[in-house]
Amino acid sequence: MNFSTVAKAVFISMGFTGWPIIGRYSGATGGWVGIIVLGATVITVGIFSAKEMASIPAPGLKAITLLVVAGIVNGIAFYLYSMTTTDSSVPTGVFVVTVSLLMVTVAPVLDYIFNEGTFSRNQVAGLGFAFIAILMLSRG
Repeated sequence: MNFSTVAKAVFISMGFTGWPIIGRYSGATGGWVGIIVLGATVITVGIFSAKEMASIPAPGLKAITLLVVAGIVNGIAFYLYSMTTTDSSVPTGVFVVTVSLLMVTVAPVLDYIFNEGTFSRNQVAGLGFAFIAILMLSRG
Protein backbone atom coordinates (compact mmCIF):
# COMPACT_ATOMS: atom_id res chain seq x y z
CA MET A 1 0.00 0.00 0.00
CA ASN A 2 1.21 3.50 -0.73
CA PHE A 3 1.40 6.38 1.77
CA SER A 4 -1.96 7.83 0.72
CA THR A 5 -3.73 4.52 1.36
CA VAL A 6 -2.08 4.14 4.77
CA ALA A 7 -2.98 7.74 5.66
CA LYS A 8 -6.61 7.03 4.75
CA ALA A 9 -6.51 3.88 6.90
CA VAL A 10 -5.21 5.92 9.85
CA PHE A 11 -7.97 8.49 9.45
CA ILE A 12 -10.65 5.80 9.05
CA SER A 13 -9.44 3.94 12.13
CA MET A 14 -9.56 7.16 14.16
CA GLY A 15 -13.10 7.83 12.93
CA PHE A 16 -14.33 4.31 13.60
CA THR A 17 -12.72 4.02 17.04
CA GLY A 18 -13.10 7.63 18.11
CA TRP A 19 -16.85 8.12 18.07
CA PRO A 20 -17.74 5.46 20.69
CA ILE A 21 -15.09 6.76 23.08
CA ILE A 22 -16.19 10.37 22.54
CA GLY A 23 -19.83 9.21 22.76
CA ARG A 24 -19.27 7.79 26.21
CA TYR A 25 -17.33 10.90 27.24
CA SER A 26 -20.26 13.06 26.07
CA GLY A 27 -22.54 11.52 28.69
CA ALA A 28 -25.33 10.88 26.17
CA THR A 29 -27.17 7.56 26.27
CA GLY A 30 -26.34 4.83 23.77
CA GLY A 31 -29.46 5.40 21.71
CA TRP A 32 -28.74 9.11 21.33
CA VAL A 33 -25.09 8.51 20.56
CA GLY A 34 -26.04 6.00 17.85
CA ILE A 35 -28.72 8.17 16.24
CA ILE A 36 -26.65 11.37 16.26
CA VAL A 37 -23.48 9.70 14.95
CA LEU A 38 -25.36 7.68 12.34
CA GLY A 39 -27.37 10.74 11.24
CA ALA A 40 -24.22 12.81 10.85
CA THR A 41 -22.64 9.88 8.99
CA VAL A 42 -25.54 9.65 6.51
CA ILE A 43 -25.39 13.39 5.82
CA THR A 44 -21.61 13.35 5.36
CA VAL A 45 -21.60 10.30 3.07
CA GLY A 46 -24.45 11.86 1.08
CA ILE A 47 -22.51 15.06 0.55
CA PHE A 48 -19.32 13.25 -0.51
CA SER A 49 -21.23 10.77 -2.76
CA ALA A 50 -23.68 13.19 -4.41
CA LYS A 51 -21.62 13.72 -7.59
CA GLU A 52 -21.05 9.98 -8.10
CA MET A 53 -24.69 9.09 -7.42
CA ALA A 54 -25.92 11.72 -9.90
CA SER A 55 -23.60 10.55 -12.68
CA ILE A 56 -23.99 6.76 -12.70
CA PRO A 57 -27.03 4.46 -12.83
CA ALA A 58 -28.40 2.88 -9.68
CA PRO A 59 -27.27 -0.66 -8.88
CA GLY A 60 -29.49 -3.62 -9.81
CA LEU A 61 -32.09 -5.25 -7.59
CA LYS A 62 -29.71 -8.01 -6.41
CA ALA A 63 -27.11 -5.45 -5.28
CA ILE A 64 -29.74 -3.30 -3.59
CA THR A 65 -31.21 -6.32 -1.77
CA LEU A 66 -27.79 -7.49 -0.57
CA LEU A 67 -26.87 -3.97 0.58
CA VAL A 68 -30.19 -3.47 2.39
CA VAL A 69 -29.68 -6.74 4.27
CA ALA A 70 -26.09 -5.71 5.07
CA GLY A 71 -27.41 -2.32 6.22
CA ILE A 72 -29.95 -3.94 8.54
CA VAL A 73 -27.25 -6.16 10.07
CA ASN A 74 -24.98 -3.11 10.37
CA GLY A 75 -27.80 -1.12 12.00
CA ILE A 76 -28.32 -3.80 14.64
CA ALA A 77 -24.56 -4.00 15.19
CA PHE A 78 -24.30 -0.20 15.36
CA TYR A 79 -27.09 -0.07 17.95
CA LEU A 80 -25.47 -2.78 20.10
CA TYR A 81 -22.08 -1.09 19.73
CA SER A 82 -23.36 2.33 20.81
CA MET A 83 -25.33 0.84 23.70
CA THR A 84 -22.35 -1.18 24.92
CA THR A 85 -19.77 1.61 24.58
CA THR A 86 -21.91 3.91 26.74
CA ASP A 87 -22.54 1.25 29.41
CA SER A 88 -20.59 2.32 32.50
CA SER A 89 -20.00 -1.31 33.49
CA VAL A 90 -18.08 -2.01 30.25
CA PRO A 91 -14.52 -0.68 29.80
CA THR A 92 -15.00 1.26 26.55
CA GLY A 93 -11.40 1.17 25.32
CA VAL A 94 -11.05 -2.57 25.85
CA PHE A 95 -14.41 -3.20 24.20
CA VAL A 96 -13.49 -1.08 21.15
CA VAL A 97 -10.16 -2.93 20.82
CA THR A 98 -11.93 -6.29 21.15
CA VAL A 99 -14.41 -5.35 18.42
CA SER A 100 -11.54 -4.09 16.25
CA LEU A 101 -9.64 -7.34 16.66
CA LEU A 102 -12.75 -9.33 15.89
CA MET A 103 -13.21 -7.23 12.74
CA VAL A 104 -9.66 -8.14 11.76
CA THR A 105 -10.47 -11.82 12.16
CA VAL A 106 -13.93 -11.76 10.57
CA ALA A 107 -13.01 -9.65 7.51
CA PRO A 108 -10.81 -12.23 5.75
CA VAL A 109 -13.31 -14.99 6.51
CA LEU A 110 -16.17 -12.99 4.98
CA ASP A 111 -13.93 -12.07 2.04
CA TYR A 112 -13.20 -15.77 1.56
CA ILE A 113 -16.92 -16.63 1.64
CA PHE A 114 -18.21 -13.83 -0.60
CA ASN A 115 -15.26 -12.88 -2.83
CA GLU A 116 -13.32 -16.15 -3.02
CA GLY A 117 -10.40 -14.63 -1.12
CA THR A 118 -7.49 -16.78 -0.04
CA PHE A 119 -5.44 -17.14 3.14
CA SER A 120 -1.67 -17.08 3.21
CA ARG A 121 0.32 -18.76 5.97
CA ASN A 122 1.07 -15.33 7.46
CA GLN A 123 -2.60 -14.38 7.46
CA VAL A 124 -3.56 -17.59 9.23
CA ALA A 125 -0.85 -16.89 11.83
CA GLY A 126 -2.14 -13.32 12.18
CA LEU A 127 -5.66 -14.59 12.77
CA GLY A 128 -4.28 -16.89 15.45
CA PHE A 129 -2.47 -14.02 17.17
CA ALA A 130 -5.62 -11.87 16.96
CA PHE A 131 -7.59 -14.67 18.59
CA ILE A 132 -5.00 -14.88 21.40
CA ALA A 133 -5.20 -11.09 21.86
CA ILE A 134 -8.99 -11.27 22.11
CA LEU A 135 -8.72 -13.97 24.78
CA MET A 136 -6.17 -11.91 26.72
CA LEU A 137 -8.36 -8.77 26.56
CA SER A 138 -11.49 -10.62 27.62
CA ARG A 139 -9.82 -11.96 30.76
CA GLY A 140 -8.89 -8.51 32.02
